[in-house]
Amino acid sequence: ATQASFARSAVGSPLFPGSLRRTSNALRKLEQQDGTIPAGTIVVEKYPRAIQRVSWLATLLPYLGHQDLHDQIDFTAEWTNQKNIPVALTIVDAFLDPLVPQRRWKGPPFEGLALTHYVGMGGVGVEAPRLAKDHPKAGIFGYDRKTALSDVKDGASNTIMMIQVRDVFGPWIQGGGATVRATQSQPYIGTTGGFGSPHEPGAMTIFADGSVRFLSKDIDPKVFEAMCTINGGETFDLSKFAQA
Repeated sequence: ATQASFARSAVGSPLFPGSLRRTSNALRKLEQQDGTIPAGTIVVEKYPRAIQRVSWLATLLPYLGHQDLHDQIDFTAEWTNQKNIPVALTIVDAFLDPLVPQRRWKGPPFEGLALTHYVGMGGVGVEAPRLAKDHPKAGIFGYDRKTALSDVKDGASNTIMMIQVRDVFGPWIQGGGATVRATQSQPYIGTTGGFGSPHEPGAMTIFADGSVRFLSKDIDPKVFEAMCTINGGETFDLSKFAQA
C-alpha cells in the first residue's frame, strides 16, 4: 500500500493500517480457540519478573502466518535466551505501524531487535498489570493472568485491548512494559512516553470486541481511564469519543 493509503480521509477519520486489522483478527481467533485472551507473559515460575519472560505477542504468531517463528521460540526460557534472540530479530509487520520509521532497537545490549508499536492494555496505574482481574483498576492484560471476555464487566465494545504507543518502543518478544502498559500520568495520549501516534493527533486502538478505533488526544482523561479497565463500573457512550 502507498503512504497515501494511510492518510486522513476528507472527513478527518484515520484509515487504519492493515497491520492493526490483522492483529485484531489474530487476537479474535486465539480468543475463540482458547476461550481466553492470553496472559501478558508466558508464565514460567523460575522467572518471577515479567521482563524476563517471553511476551504474549509471541502467542499470536501462528494466527499471523508465522508458525515457523513460533516453533523456534523456547517459551520455557527467558526471552534473552540465545535460542530466542535470532527469532527476536525478525520483524513482524502486524506489530508495526507502517508510517513509523523505527522498526528495530537501537543501541546495546540488543542492537537490531524487532520492535512493536502496539501494546496490550494493562489498566490504570503503574501496578495495574499485577492486579487481580476483579480489581477496578485492572485492564485486560495482566502479567500473570488470562482474561476471558466474560470477565470484561464494563462491556467489550467499551474496553481497550491494545493501543498504539507514541515513541518508546520495546521488542515484541519481551514481556513486561515492552508489550503490556497501563496508564500512568496525564495527558495519556500524545506526549513523549505515552500512548499515541507520531503522525496522528491521537491513538489507534483495538477494543475487546475486535473493533479498531481512533481515540483523540483530547479525550477526557476520566473517560480514557474508564476504557482502560475491565471492571471499573463506569458507563459512557463510546461513539462520542472514538472514530471507527
